[in-house]
Amino acid sequence: MEASMKFRFTVGLFGCCLGLALLATPVVSFAGSHVSLIVPTQVPSDDQTALLKVASNEQEKLEVRVAAVTKLTDQSMLGQIADVSKDARLRLVAVKELTDQALLGKVATQDSDPALRMAATRKLTDQYLLGLVATRDTRSGIRLTAVRMLTDQSLLGQAAIDDKDTTIRLVATKHLTDQSLLGQVILWDKDARVRLIAVKKLTDQYLLGKVAAGDKETSIRLIAIGKMTDQSVLIKLAESESPQEVRKAATDRLESLRSGKPN
Repeated sequence: MEASMKFRFTVGLFGCCLGLALLATPVVSFAGSHVSLIVPTQVPSDDQTALLKVASNEQEKLEVRVAAVTKLTDQSMLGQIADVSKDARLRLVAVKELTDQALLGKVATQDSDPALRMAATRKLTDQYLLGLVATRDTRSGIRLTAVRMLTDQSLLGQAAIDDKDTTIRLVATKHLTDQSLLGQVILWDKDARVRLIAVKKLTDQYLLGKVAAGDKETSIRLIAIGKMTDQSVLIKLAESESPQEVRKAATDRLESLRSGKPN
């Protein structure tokens, strides 16, 4: 009985050791008459050149290549993967690891894949590059993303005035502070919603007078009148042939200004 137990223990121990030895040994693959060793790929931790080699190896498993890309810190190498890799998923990972504005700008403005252009645009901070995306991309969603990140008034003005998409013009106008550009928006935009946003941001008295006298929407004219301080223009409006509601608003505004208690 005791001898049998010892034998079983010895066999079990031998099997365990053999299993561990096999795990640590390269696997032998037989394919016809060809014999090869398959060694599990080890992703290097800090060797950028080695990482690039693994990431660029199209014969390697995708998850291994992705792991290599996520360990890359060299911006030019990441840019290379984002630019030339045939796998869109790998390129997307590379773009998400990029911080170099020039390389991100190249993807955002030139790549044929909308998903990559969007990913690159979201990481842009350079106003010039964002302006290129906001005014040139064929996808309205990508242009909108760029517009929301713009602070440059001339670029915002270009989007607010020229874009065919009403939502983009609305968002761009909300970010405008330049009075001249706001004036162009309110005088030329056909959508009352865009003009409404613009008039609420106007302070220029000349432009407010033009809006009060000529906008197609009475509600927009009334808002402009409520912001006016030029009494000579208000008098003309009160005595004009404008709708009664506009004339009354001009008269009321005049009275509040003359009383020294403007609303």
